[in-house]
Amino acid sequence: MGSKERIERQKLLLRQEILDAAREMFVKEGYTHVSMRKIANKIEYSPTIIYHYFKDKAHLLNCICDDAFVELIRRFEQIDFNCSDPMVRLHKTLRAYMEFGLKYPNQYLVAFMSYNTEAARNAFEGSAHERAFTYIRRVVKECVRQRKIRELDIEMTSQALWAAAHGLTSLLIVDKNFPWAEQDELIDYTTNLLIEGLRHPLKDRAQGEEVTEDE
Repeated sequence: MGSKERIERQKLLLRQEILDAAREMFVKEGYTHVSMRKIANKIEYSPTIIYHYFKDKAHLLNCICDDAFVELIRRFEQIDFNCSDPMVRLHKTLRAYMEFGLKYPNQYLVAFMSYNTEAARNAFEGSAHERAFTYIRRVVKECVRQRKIRELDIEMTSQALWAAAHGLTSLLIVDKNFPWAEQDELIDYTTNLLIEGLRHPLKDRAQGEEVTEDE
């Protein structure tokens, strides 16, 4: 390895060290209570070094979030490559989402539960976060196109599925004292319940009649 390659490798390692330290501190202390100086002290470098890689704390948070979403997208793409049935893809996608959060809880907590700063919201367009959601929306659209599920609002349905998967994932991470059912079975049951609800028209509970969008 030449000197130039060695320098570049050292830069990448230091950048990752900064990201890892910041992620851990954001989870433990909360984004608002962590400063760039605190992060620098943790890794025993000067704040100036951190600013060489990240222009500010918001930029650092966005990079952490993007790294997490890129990994999630990679998992989605593996499903896409190996599965042609959109209904199976939808089931596997929801499972992959929840399994990712449970396998990498720190990344999930920062990327999905601290992603509420103004800078993070402004960085949504064109981000890995947007691409991850677009993947789910595309699978839902394909299920409708192939008449695997009923005609419905693609955007609303995609957001509802994302919200439901996020809800279970975050609860399993943060509420460990709740007497949860066996985790893998609970994930499967929730996923099947969500998808089964997309197959049939909604019914009015009182009248037993179909509820249309106009109503």
